[in-house]
Amino acid sequence: MRKAEIAAELATRTGLTIKTSSEVIKTVTEIIVDAVSSGKEVNITGFGRFRARKYKPSLFKTGRRDIIYPGGYKLVFKASRSTSANVSKKMSKQTQSSQKA
Repeated sequence: MRKAEIAAELATRTGLTIKTSSEVIKTVTEIIVDAVSSGKEVNITGFGRFRARKYKPSLFKTGRRDIIYPGGYKLVFKASRSTSANVSKKMSKQTQSSQKA
């Protein structure tokens, strides 16, 4: 699902305009990125947690040359138990209904 599709769905469910919905999505995304970039964890209860994970540099030796992967940070998302359970439940319903057809 793309940002435009999410904005359209948000507008349908809330009564906001698509433009306003798009701005809300952009603002929420910026807030999450800013918070994680400053070293904070963002926990949305019932949805999941965003955080930055630090990776060490590593060396991969091949026959011809060595490849060095620089260390850095990566954005990590971990879904909450309830989100994981809801996705699993909905996916299994879809699988069951498609098998019946």
